[in-house]
Amino acid sequence: MGNEAENSRVRAAGLKFKTRMAPSTLLDEQRLPERRGYRVIRNAIDPRDGTTWDIRVSEAKIESIAKRSWGQVKELAYLVPEVLSGPTAVFQGVREVGEKDWLCYCGVPGYAYAKDGRRIAARIGEVYLVFVNADRVAYNFRWEHCDTVKRSFPKDYETRFDIWVL
Repeated sequence: MGNEAENSRVRAAGLKFKTRMAPSTLLDEQRLPERRGYRVIRNAIDPRDGTTWDIRVSEAKIESIAKRSWGQVKELAYLVPEVLSGPTAVFQGVREVGEKDWLCYCGVPGYAYAKDGRRIAARIGEVYLVFVNADRVAYNFRWEHCDTVKRSFPKDYETRFDIWVL
């Protein structure tokens, strides 16, 4: 599908195009101060202006993931920073949780991890999503099916998010 046809389809679905994020309650500091109970991921892309900023992950989330599988631990260590620093798209307004300022970073890493932590081939037909709240805390990250037309976007992105910001 051509670029203009894709733009028309997205506009018809109610998804707004923005090159800069609308005013929001997202923290403005590029570098977050250290905060007890959190680890910082540096050099994430700030979708408002393309510079970099920091994202936090709670230590409780890290501990919870460590109990599940080595594969998820390695996803957090390698895939989450990769997607945050080089997203294929960023959306604002996560409708499934009703949060207009929250972000979803999308990426298509060239590899994945098995449950036992082995590095394996990338998941065909899927994208990796990192969800970030208004306090710039990554609260969820996972593989999901991709859109049938825009392969670097998640399935049903038109109805799941308010604004395509990057």
